[in-house]
Amino acid sequence: MSSKTVARIPTYPLEHPYFSEIAHMVELPVTDPDAGIQFFPAIDGFETGSVGSEKIDISYLYVPYHRDSLCSFDKHPHNEELFVVLQGSFHMIAGLSKHGEFPRIEELRCFYVKEGDIFIQKRNVWHTACWPVNPEIPVRYLMVLSGHRSLNEEEVKVDHYIRELPDNYAVIPDFPE
Repeated sequence: MSSKTVARIPTYPLEHPYFSEIAHMVELPVTDPDAGIQFFPAIDGFETGSVGSEKIDISYLYVPYHRDSLCSFDKHPHNEELFVVLQGSFHMIAGLSKHGEFPRIEELRCFYVKEGDIFIQKRNVWHTACWPVNPEIPVRYLMVLSGHRSLNEEEVKVDHYIRELPDNYAVIPDFPE
């Protein structure tokens, strides 16, 4: 058995100048707990490094406790979307449309998502914001995908379609609370 020489490497805080040469911090936006649901698209991002690479966007959603119905849904037809739940468990409604542009009400499902969950939502899934479970704990999560940023400072997103449900519908979970 060979013996290795072990080198002890000192530990530095992330504020150390060398850290900025090898990485950068992602700063989460300041939120106002009284302002309702707050969506911050493409707060930061990174390159995949492959030839013809896409920029990957990091977006942020803050949702204080509420029990309002929602009618605005969005989808990403060209990209999957990674959700990283930072804080709070919640109910989330999502669905695929099998009969046209929008899912029918009977095609929507409500899912219980726990704090700390990480999941990848597939392409073309219509989804809305969420409803926090605990009145004392707002929901905070990151969404990682290529498509929340605007093209050339325009309002048109790369791969982000937002629509209201048709036929004057709004939705709310059938809360088991």
